[in-house]
Amino acid sequence: KTNTFTDLLTNEPFTRDDIITIQDPKNLDKFNIQKFAHLKNEWKLDDEDEKARRTDPNYFLKSINHETAATLDPIRSCDRQPLQPR
Repeated sequence: KTNTFTDLLTNEPFTRDDIITIQDPKNLDKFNIQKFAHLKNEWKLDDEDEKARRTDPNYFLKSINHETAATLDPIRSCDRQPLQPR
């Protein structure tokens, strides 16, 4: 029958108001990026591991060839001291 809602496992009756809509393609407000709470409130996820990786100069290099790696190895191995003003 139409409009007869019963749970398939327990045969417990329920109403249309008990149904939760997970995806609604007709609701266009969900596609509005300006209404997303994390963008509206500028929430950021602070990850300590990510901050530590960003301090590594190689973090931003996707891939390097052998010549570049050979050039960067001596630079990485020496102790870098800050430049002294003259």
